[in-house]
Amino acid sequence: MKIVNENKLKILAIGFLPPPLGGVSVSFKIFCDTISKHEDIKLTVVNLTGTRKGKFFLKKMFVLFTQIWTHVVNCNIVMLYCATPQIPTLGLATLALCRVYNKVFILRKAAGTDYLALGFFSGRLSSFVAKRSDLFLAQTKHLVKLCQLRGFKNVHWYPTHRPAGKLLGFKSRCQRLVFIGQVRQSKGIFELIEAANGLPNGGLIDVYGPFFDVLSEDIFRNKSQIHYRGILEPDQVQDKLREYDAFVLPTKADTEGYPGAILEALSVGLPCISTAIGGISEILDERCGILAPPGNVDALKAALHRMILDESLYRHLCKGAYDARNNFSAEYWTNWFIEKCKQLLIDKNIINK
Repeated sequence: MKIVNENKLKILAIGFLPPPLGGVSVSFKIFCDTISKHEDIKLTVVNLTGTRKGKFFLKKMFVLFTQIWTHVVNCNIVMLYCATPQIPTLGLATLALCRVYNKVFILRKAAGTDYLALGFFSGRLSSFVAKRSDLFLAQTKHLVKLCQLRGFKNVHWYPTHRPAGKLLGFKSRCQRLVFIGQVRQSKGIFELIEAANGLPNGGLIDVYGPFFDVLSEDIFRNKSQIHYRGILEPDQVQDKLREYDAFVLPTKADTEGYPGAILEALSVGLPCISTAIGGISEILDERCGILAPPGNVDALKAALHRMILDESLYRHLCKGAYDARNNFSAEYWTNWFIEKCKQLLIDKNIINK
C-alpha cells in the first residue's frame, strides 16, 4: 500500500459556502477559515452552493461530480459537510470514490434531525453511507446515542462551533436584546413581535437577518419596542452582539441542531433566551439561558421579563455564558478534528506514525 510521506495533511472539504447566509453555510465557512490557518494542512474546498435542484440541475451535478473526482485523487482526507438530504445522493457518490481510491471519508451531517426521517429508501441509503464512513460526525448528543443504538462504531459528537470572541464587559442588568438569524415564521418571529409589546424598563429588541416566507420589514411597522436593523455579514456578528445585553431566538423549527447564532452569543459571553426544541436544550440550560416552549407567546414574554427585571438572575446567566463558550470553541474543535484525521490515516496505513 502506498505510504504518503509528506508532512501536510491534504484535506478535501465539500460543503455549502455563503451566500446565501444560513446555519450550514456559515458553519462550513468557519470550518474552512479556521482549518486554513494551520500550516500543516493543505485544504481544497468544493462549494456546493448553486447545485441544488433547478435549471440545468443534471449538468451542474455532472460538473460537480467531475470536480470532486479530480480532487479526491490528490488528497488523503475527504470531508463532506452537508445537510441531511444530500447524504443518500452526494454522500453515496463521495463514499464510493473514497473507497475506490483508498481515501479517508468523513461525513459531517448538519442539524440534529435523524437521517431516517428522509423516508424508507433515502433514510436507509443515508444509514448505509453514515455507517460506512470512516468517521460520522453528528451535531447533537441525541443523534450520537441513536446511532450507537443502531450499532455505529464510527460516530462522534462534533457540535457546531464558533471562534471565541472578545468577551463582553461586566453588565449588571439587561435592557437591549437582539435576534440574529433568518427572519421567518419557523424562527418564531411573530411570537417575538407579540412578546416584545410592553417590555418593562424600556426594554428593546433589535432584529437582524434576511427575510423568508414572503415576509418584509412591514411586519415591524408601528412597533415601538422591536425594530428591524438589516442584514449582517458573518464577520460582523460578534462585534454587533457585544452591543447588546442578551440574545433571543424563539425558534419553532424541529430540525434545529445547535443554532450557530446561539453559539455566537455564548462566544462573547451573552446569555440567551430560546426554546426547548431540537438540540437547543443540549447547549442552553439554567446556567446560561432561559428556555420556553416553542410557539408559546406567554412563556416567551415571561422569559423576556425575567431577563430584564431580575438583575441577580441576569448576572448569574452572564457568568454561565462565559463558562459555556469554551465548549463550542472553533479553535478547540478544529485541533480535535486534525488529530482525528491523523489517527484515521495511521489506522488505514496511509501514513506512518
